[in-house]
Amino acid sequence: MVGAYRSRIVDGELESRLRATGAVVIEGPKACGKTATARQIAASEALLDVDASARQAAAVDPELVLAGATPRALATPRALATPRALATPRALASP
Repeated sequence: MVGAYRSRIVDGELESRLRATGAVVIEGPKACGKTATARQIAASEALLDVDASARQAAAVDPELVLAGATPRALATPRALATPRALATPRALASP
């Protein structure tokens, strides 16, 4: 069972950088809380690391996985090129 979210030092940094740049890449080892942290501020998400249909959509047209309320969390598998490849003017727009 997953417990309640525990605040992290990075939470404030994430909010600050997201406001300043419009997009933030969170990197780290598997299961360290990257997605849980992103979900605290995200209005929507696309979980390419676990959703095969989202990966197919990204392969066809990256704009498809960027569609949604902002800020939008994108969880990508290590095998996928960096999420920076998905960054477009739409992705960088302010929420």
